[in-house]
Formats: sequence, C-alpha cells, structure tokens
Amino acid sequence: MQTVSKNEDIPSGLDTVSKTITISDTEFYQWLVQLSYYPKKYEGYTIHIHGTIHREGDMEANEFAVTRLLMSCCVADLANCGPLCIWEDAEALTQDAWINVTGTYHYDDYKGMEINVTDIAAAEPSEEQYIYPY
Repeated sequence: MQTVSKNEDIPSGLDTVSKTITISDTEFYQWLVQLSYYPKKYEGYTIHIHGTIHREGDMEANEFAVTRLLMSCCVADLANCGPLCIWEDAEALTQDAWINVTGTYHYDDYKGMEINVTDIAAAEPSEEQYIYPY
C-alpha cells in the first residue's frame, strides 16, 4: 500500500500517469473506501475490477453492481458490496456470475460510485470469495 499522507493510504494498483486503477481481489474493500473518500481525485480514471454481478429489482435496465460478499462478523451478516455499473445490456447479465469489468469511474452525488462500463468479460471466481472490512 502506498502512503501519500498520514491520512491517506492508497491501495496498490494506481497508475496516475495512465489514469488507471487495477483493483486486486485482496484490496477490493480498500479501494471501495478510497474511491468513496476521495471521489473527485479519481474522476475519469479507468477502473479494472473483478467480482460478481448483482442486480436488484429497483435498478434501472442499464444498471448492475459488481460486488463481493462483505463479511464484518460471520456468515450470517454477508452482504453484497461494490460499485454501481452502467451498461446498456445490464438486463442480459446472469446474477452472481463472476466477471471482469473495465470502465470509467464517476461519482454521482445521489447514487455514489459509478463505473461507466466499456468492457465486460467472464471470469473465474476469486480464490477468497469474501472480503473483510479490516
């Protein structure tokens, strides 16, 4: 992990020259925190992220989330955690399928983190399928 100041620890995978962020499976949660705390800093960056497809009934036809299961205590509290993705064919995606997503990061004041998807590819599951917030 790279440290910019004593208040800002930056997970690995950041390339400021090419404005890309490659989110590793082991730092999924750390990047969600980073992108939430400093949204303006990463506006327009290309994001590469690996997770599962999650759609809920109240999502727009072009929305899905790329998620991992977050466990803060035990299996009983598992919850999907990940950014909202905007993609024209979101309704055709298979719930819970593992994917690699590439897209442009944007922070919406109402919806929060968004990735405007430019590419989706089928992927193998992560070795560690749960993430932990510590």
